[in-house]
Amino acid sequence: MSFDEWNVRNDLQNSLRDAIEQGTYGRLSNLRIEVIDEAVVVEACSATYYAVQLALATINAFTVGAPRMTPAKLTFHVNGHELVLRNPNAKQAGRAAGDDEQRRSSDRSTPSKPRHATRLPSARQLHAHWQSS
Repeated sequence: MSFDEWNVRNDLQNSLRDAIEQGTYGRLSNLRIEVIDEAVVVEACSATYYAVQLALATINAFTVGAPRMTPAKLTFHVNGHELVLRNPNAKQAGRAAGDDEQRRSSDRSTPSKPRHATRLPSARQLHAHWQSS
């Protein structure tokens, strides 16, 4: 990878981090973003599913504006529960990021709907959108 390619990738990664932090009003912790080729892997912790919805809406808006970036795997930890969203159109990045299903806990709880009224798309709606893209 050339220096220019590395620089562009890091600029996109930093821009996405800034967008997520602003879009979620700082409600996420341990935010980790990795750009592999043209795919994005995001992992973060949150106290509420509402913050996850804000993050998903921000990521969706950002990647629409940056057509070279595709969300590959989004992992959110909410109060001890794990929400994992994968984009089947970005399989290569998910494998490159160490996507190993066997190392995951067998205790997976289905997240409940947030109690906050919002117009943001749900995680399932965004996941369905990414699958259909």
